[in-house]
Amino acid sequence: MAMVKKNLYLVPLIILIVTILYAVYTVSTTDIVFGNKHYLGILFIAISVISTIFKKDLGIYFTGITLLIGTLNFIAFTPAIEAYSFGFGLNDKSTTG
Repeated sequence: MAMVKKNLYLVPLIILIVTILYAVYTVSTTDIVFGNKHYLGILFIAISVISTIFKKDLGIYFTGITLLIGTLNFIAFTPAIEAYSFGFGLNDKSTTG
């Protein structure tokens, strides 16, 4: 049990690695192509892995930054990129934002 608690910080990074490996597999076996967001995602994951290997605390920091940037849709980890927007209406004139 102590081993699990000791290495729990690796779980988000492992999930990111598996997700990007799935994306690479999907791109190599279908006609889907990577975009700039995917290449940035691979770069950020590589930086997170390298920093985790050399300095645990720095790796945790970069993994958190990678997840945050991915949440804000600046980088992508999955083959398909979906973005949603919300809008509101005022006096029958709607605005999307």
